[in-house]
Amino acid sequence: MVGEQLSILVLTEDSSSSAEATLEALSKKMVRLVDPCCKTQSSAIRFEPADDRAKSAARANRWKSRQCRDQQASRALIRTITNHLLQQSPPGFVFFHFDGDRPWSERAHSENLKRFGEVIEGPVLAALRFHCKQAERDLDESAPETKLIRIVPFYSIEAWLLQNTRAARRLLKKTGGCRQADSALLDAWKADPSLLDELSKPKEQICLGARFNKELASSAFPAKKVERVRKSFALVVDSMRACQPLVDALRTTWEQQA
Repeated sequence: MVGEQLSILVLTEDSSSSAEATLEALSKKMVRLVDPCCKTQSSAIRFEPADDRAKSAARANRWKSRQCRDQQASRALIRTITNHLLQQSPPGFVFFHFDGDRPWSERAHSENLKRFGEVIEGPVLAALRFHCKQAERDLDESAPETKLIRIVPFYSIEAWLLQNTRAARRLLKKTGGCRQADSALLDAWKADPSLLDELSKPKEQICLGARFNKELASSAFPAKKVERVRKSFALVVDSMRACQPLVDALRTTWEQQA
């Protein structure tokens, strides 16, 4: 039996009660694309939430606020992230979800991407370097920074979830809210799923809104199909494949059983 091989701290800007479960479900689909053999349903991978203070700082993009009280919360968030990345047994990774808040074609102008680099990634790397200096050891520059994985959909996470058109249609019928316009949208998104990454506020396009995000992420989410769109979902999966420590850790979840 394989023991715990890696620990993934999940952080999300979404404040809904199902946000962490939604992100965990999507994350499992993503790591299975990185390594189809990895054991996401076993104890080998632990997905864990942040403490309440760090969770609060991540939500509603509070981390990028310039207000003094929010900056204090951001510092606590940075400590939480840094400590998890420094964890070695099992190795720690951080999956941080925030929306691009722009259509995919305008991603170069995403303020959230720029601020995340300035407010979170830069300070985290500085803290990692300081820790290694204090411990009198070198920092492996190829590892710690990439272990902080950005989970960034464009415009928002619904651009991924609503590509699960089969589950979306079932939920519409279940709730009795299947308007003709909603059905037509699902037909269009099924025919060309790349349309969703180009929408502003996709959850406002259909009456499901964000109420069923967990169900859309958990019910046969078509991860391979969404990756083939080669937009924001694929970019995240590619960043995971580029993280060699993550690739190595995922491999350990199954190779000991081979």
